[in-house]
Amino acid sequence: MSHSLKNHKEKKSRKTIKVPDFRKYSTKILVKKIFKSSSGIKILWDDNTSTYYNRFWLRENSPDPQTTHPDSREQLINLLSIPDDLSIKCAEITESGKVRIVWSPENKESFYDYSWLRFWGENRFNKQVGLPKQELWKNFSDKGLPKVTWSKENQNECLLKWLQHLKAFGLSLLKGVGSSPKGLEEILETFAIIKESNFGKIFDVKFEEEPISNAYTNIELPLHGDLCTRQFMPKYQFLHCLENSTEAGESLLADGFMLAKILKEKDPFAYNSLTKIDVHFINKAENSDYQWVEKVINLNKSGEVTEMRLSPWLRGPVCGNKEEEEHFYKAFRTFMKLAEDTDFQEKIKLEKGDILGFNNTRILHGRNAIGKGGERWLRGCYMDGDDVDSTLRMGRIPRPL
Repeated sequence: MSHSLKNHKEKKSRKTIKVPDFRKYSTKILVKKIFKSSSGIKILWDDNTSTYYNRFWLRENSPDPQTTHPDSREQLINLLSIPDDLSIKCAEITESGKVRIVWSPENKESFYDYSWLRFWGENRFNKQVGLPKQELWKNFSDKGLPKVTWSKENQNECLLKWLQHLKAFGLSLLKGVGSSPKGLEEILETFAIIKESNFGKIFDVKFEEEPISNAYTNIELPLHGDLCTRQFMPKYQFLHCLENSTEAGESLLADGFMLAKILKEKDPFAYNSLTKIDVHFINKAENSDYQWVEKVINLNKSGEVTEMRLSPWLRGPVCGNKEEEEHFYKAFRTFMKLAEDTDFQEKIKLEKGDILGFNNTRILHGRNAIGKGGERWLRGCYMDGDDVDSTLRMGRIPRPL
């Protein structure tokens, strides 16, 4: 249908809403033409791109108060109450630029905001809607580790920037937080729920005479991911430095996704082994017995790396025959050697008041051996990924200090 200005009166409701959610949509690109079909509509935009919309998706997302609750923005209509023979009787552009659809056999009309249509037309296949693009790295020797300086007065701006770095690079440093033992909780709980584990809600990483983990010793820790023994590894880990007056003890960091990419290029056979062969991940503790069977490098259906499970010390048997087990150990040793290459590592010594955040399913972390004298005290915790993503999409911290 050609673009013509129609003089249709758009109905008013007890509480008019433009879109069936709470997002803010904006675009300068207008609807040029609408083509209807038996299954939905295709919109031709004035930048000469086109997007398609299914009739059932449009119908159940109509922003009228009978379909979408004007306060909760959740659907009131049951999908099964929509007629099986739903069709589009009329599709046109209103004077305000909205898309007006008249439905048959309901003989009902719906008005759709063109910015909303444009956004979802472009992002239908985007699984990271509203989030920063992932950026792989070998090290930060040229530009330095991504970091933000804490400011309580500008906390919304600095925390959003910190989380943007965290999402894009898999890690980010928040500096100048102070050394209050409660500081980590206070800041993180402005936007997230801390994930409790068998180490507690908050755990202290410092020397213990009778450690329950190698982390609570002064020995060197090779690069690894935490809690590989869980079905759902915690997405993020945060470490707040309260004291670091010891010699050495620098933190070591590497981008596991970049290492997987390099491994695939240099040794496809090793890469294939670590993406195909399962291994038991088993924790060692007196009061818990967490186990999970998984691959070291996990891929999605598109072949993209989505999760790393690298544990130098918490592995059980390999799930394979004699040849597969041999392949696994050769590949795993190759990958560990690659992870030890200092060209693919970032080494930093955390300072008092720093909070290091990193993606535990992507970034491998470890440390150099801690020297004698002084004290090294980090407070740590875990978090799922949904809170970070939600905060970034909202563009604000939901519970400011």
